[in-house]
Order: sequence, then structure tokens, then C-alpha cells
Amino acid sequence: GQVKWLASVTMWVSVVNLALSIVLVQYWGILGVALGMAIPQIILNLVFVPRYTLRVLGAPVWPYFFQLYLKSLLPAALLGGTLFLLSLYAAPQGYLSLLAQAFLGTVVYLAAVYVFFLDGSSREWVRGFIAKRLRLGGA
Repeated sequence: GQVKWLASVTMWVSVVNLALSIVLVQYWGILGVALGMAIPQIILNLVFVPRYTLRVLGAPVWPYFFQLYLKSLLPAALLGGTLFLLSLYAAPQGYLSLLAQAFLGTVVYLAAVYVFFLDGSSREWVRGFIAKRLRLGGA
């Protein structure tokens, strides 16, 4: 019963995927096909799969969404904002500056994950890992 429901939803997502791709390709070409494929998959993975999983596990909805979606939006928003501001005020002029911006964005993202996601023991592990790498590099 449980697998049958998810299989049915997945089949309908495929049908919508095909129909949407056929419609959107007329307006936006290959981008329309990509959107026609992406939109149903996003809806499936953001709405139906979590709902199904929570129902099967008997888990409450709010802690799941808070932990998975809301907490992950802040680091992603900080990363997006950092890259957006860099593109406005210091657009990359070559591969090296692009690499530097990607590195800076990665540092901002990882710092946000460290602050907002990790518990005490995970933070301690990260600090030990970094300290060990710094000692190896300085030796």
C-alpha cells in the first residue's frame, strides 16, 4: 500500500513532466524543457516525498521542516547574498578572481553551517580537525 502510493505519485509527476516540457519548449526552447522537468521534481521532493516519509514514520511535521528546510535557508541565503554582492561590486575578470569568489562564498557558507547547524560535539570535532590540519601545514 505505501509503496503503491509513492509509485503512483511518481508516475503522475512523469506525466506532468512530459506535458509541461511539451508546452514550455514552444516558448523557451531547451530552457522550457529543463523547467518542465525541474518544476514537477521540485514539487515532488519538497511536498510529496516529505509528506509520505513523515506519514510512514509517524514523525511530526514541524520539527522536520524546521530542521531540514528553514535552518538550511539561512546558510544558503548568506551564500547567495555574498555571491550576489560580489557580482555587483567585484565582478570576476578571469578564472582566478572567479575561483577567489567561489572560495569566499564557500567560507561564508561553511561558517553559517558551523554556527547554525552544528551542535557542541560537532563543533569541537571541526575545531580539532582544523587545528590538526594547521599543525600539519606548519610543520
